[in-house]
Amino acid sequence: MSRFLGSLAGISLPLLARGLQRWLDGVTGVASLVSRGLGGVVAR
Repeated sequence: MSRFLGSLAGISLPLLARGLQRWLDGVTGVASLVSRGLGGVVAR
C-alpha cells in the first residue's frame, strides 16, 4: 500500500510542480500585460 502511495506521489508531484510553474508564468504574463496597459493609459 505504501509503495502504491509512493509511486502516486512520484507521479503527481512533478505534475503539480509543472502546473504551478505554468500557473505562475500565466500570472506574471497577465500582470505584465496589465501594467503595460496601465502604463499606456497613464502615458496618454
